[in-house]
Amino acid sequence: MSRTLLTIGLLLLALAVLIAFFTQTRSSHSGEDLNLQNPLAAPDGERGVVAAGSGSEASTAGEVTPCVSIEEFVAGPEGYRLDSWFMSWGAPPVGDTPDSASAYSWYDDETLLEMGRAGDPIAKHERGRRLVISALTGVINPPADSTIWDVDSPELPLGQSIDSSKLNTGREVLFEAAVLGRTYALIEIAISYALEQQVVPGGEDSNFEALAELKIKSFSFGESVELLVPGLHTSFFQSSLPRELKPVADQELEEIVGRVISERSERGVILPYMDEETATLFDSLEICRD
Repeated sequence: MSRTLLTIGLLLLALAVLIAFFTQTRSSHSGEDLNLQNPLAAPDGERGVVAAGSGSEASTAGEVTPCVSIEEFVAGPEGYRLDSWFMSWGAPPVGDTPDSASAYSWYDDETLLEMGRAGDPIAKHERGRRLVISALTGVINPPADSTIWDVDSPELPLGQSIDSSKLNTGREVLFEAAVLGRTYALIEIAISYALEQQVVPGGEDSNFEALAELKIKSFSFGESVELLVPGLHTSFFQSSLPRELKPVADQELEEIVGRVISERSERGVILPYMDEETATLFDSLEICRD
């Protein structure tokens, strides 16, 4: 095992080191790849840490120093702190830290609806996710532990058609959850727009405007998370977007962020933040790499 000294200054720059990632590549009818990557994971061969603002892998060649394995790190107190921070804004833990939100997946729809009406953001998040998955797949009751990343897999294939009414309702509920602090729900909205592109009839030639709008929505909702979560790395969400759509997407992004901030202010929502101790947690961290 070779050992590489990985030095980072921000918590999220350790993300790629901690998890075995998978890349989900989606293709539209036009043949363009939607290179969507699960932000809480990365493929083997892409493990590494990007230095803050540098855009390149940070390493010190030739140095052999004591290191800890990814498994040891995730199981230790630093891994617990990372998981706790992720869960504080609605993202699932990357390690084995228990997530109280997972219990909500076992509530029935009516219970989630009532809890959501009472202002429970986790209930809104779970209900919105469930509606979106059902609308995309046609499965009335998706498996309790299913996520948006499971859609279009052999276990939960994308449907031949989409229940647009249910899908829009699910997105609205996810947005409400995001306003109440479950910011990760915006990622799930973004993925829903990317998946919807695959069932637009006629393809790019006959539905260029419809597909363009979906691409813009997917990009802007995904990118909004990076602007709404303090300390989050700017490559947390990655998706491709045609250059000609970028100006419109940037405007859409600004509107989404502005709406979230405005509604949070009106409701008095107070969000967790990355304190200085957490931000410097991974300084001079030594992770063993294969």
